[in-house]
Amino acid sequence: MKRLVAGVGYDIYETGDAVSLVIDTAEAADDSHPFKVTLKGLKFKVVPGTVNSVMPTLDGTALDAGTAPEKTISASGHVYLECVHTSGSNFPVSVAVKYDTATPSPNTDTRLYIHIATIVVTSGSAKKTAQNVTTSLAAEFFKCGSSAAEYYVSQA
Repeated sequence: MKRLVAGVGYDIYETGDAVSLVIDTAEAADDSHPFKVTLKGLKFKVVPGTVNSVMPTLDGTALDAGTAPEKTISASGHVYLECVHTSGSNFPVSVAVKYDTATPSPNTDTRLYIHIATIVVTSGSAKKTAQNVTTSLAAEFFKCGSSAAEYYVSQA
C-alpha cells in the first residue's frame, strides 16, 4: 500500500489497481459546559462553573476538586445554586450546589437561588429533563433600606 496524499483528516492510498480514501473519524465533540448536570445511575455531577468567579461546592467539596464531587439521589428533584450574601462582603461570599424537591422561592436578603436542572426519578432510574444554565454566571445584589433584596443574574 503506497500513500499518495497525506491530507488533513484524510489520506489517499494506492493498492494495486485501486485507490482508497481513508478518512480519520474525529472524536466526539466535548459538549460539556459550565453547570452541566451529568447522571450516572442515581448519582449526579455538575461540571465546574462560577458565579462572579466563586467556585461552588457540592456537599462541601469544590466542583473543580481533583475528584469531582457527586451526589446520590433517590427521588425526583431540582439541582440549584444557593448564593449567600453577607453584608459588607462581595457577593456572593459562597455558592453551593443543592438538590431538593423544589428550588427554594422566594430569594431572601441573604440567599439567591438559581435553578440549574431538573431530574426525574422513576422505577430506580434517573433522567435529566431540563438544563437551565449553560454558562458561568454574573450576579448582582441590590438592597435599598427596608425593601426586599433584588438580584440580577446573567449568563456569560
